[in-house]
Amino acid sequence: MSSALAAAIYGMWQDTDRVFAGLSEADALERHGGGSSFAWTLLHIAGFEDGNFNARVRGAERHPVLLDQFSRFRETPGSADNWEQVQEAVRGLRAELRGWLDAFSEVEIASAMAPATARQPAQPLAYLLWRDIAHAYFHIGEVAAKRGQLGDRKSTRLNSSHVSESRMPSSA
Repeated sequence: MSSALAAAIYGMWQDTDRVFAGLSEADALERHGGGSSFAWTLLHIAGFEDGNFNARVRGAERHPVLLDQFSRFRETPGSADNWEQVQEAVRGLRAELRGWLDAFSEVEIASAMAPATARQPAQPLAYLLWRDIAHAYFHIGEVAAKRGQLGDRKSTRLNSSHVSESRMPSSA
């Protein structure tokens, strides 16, 4: 059984998928209203997970598609060029991370540390997981609002059924 924090990550992934669901390739790649494309926003969300959990904590190589898309489009921030490839890469990354997170107990997540980087000190894994959730929900709100402005209201409804008081960690 995975930890409550891992379950919160999985719930956040469900909400992320819901807000991006049904986008056509053209809509996903277009920069609506001068902001980032939906595809780039999904890359950005997954990039946090890839960099912090896959590379920093696990010591694995970054996902090649996510790294390629992210690196190439630093020159043109907010753009991406292959929606299906982005979605497949995110699914692959999540499958790897789910297997990794499922192995942690509550105690292990609470005590695990991410190593220091050139820009960050060593940090608790739990902190990075909560930060990932907060970061993703910021962008989920951004995408939902943007899609709502474009007239797509059905994608703006989130499902909080994956969050219950019994699964939330205590504040003690």
